[in-house]
Amino acid sequence: MPEPFLRRCVYHHIRFDDELVNKAVEARRDEYKNLHQDVLELAVDIEDLRAGRGV
Repeated sequence: MPEPFLRRCVYHHIRFDDELVNKAVEARRDEYKNLHQDVLELAVDIEDLRAGRGV
């Protein structure tokens, strides 16, 4: 890729883990008052499977 393009791009690898998911959900908890804890756990399990970490 050309240098001018590379200087304008920033790459980040954000590690997706249980702690990050919990923080994200807690930050918006008021918007999802009826969200059951099982839904959060299922979302984490699905991401773990997708990332090859197992459940």
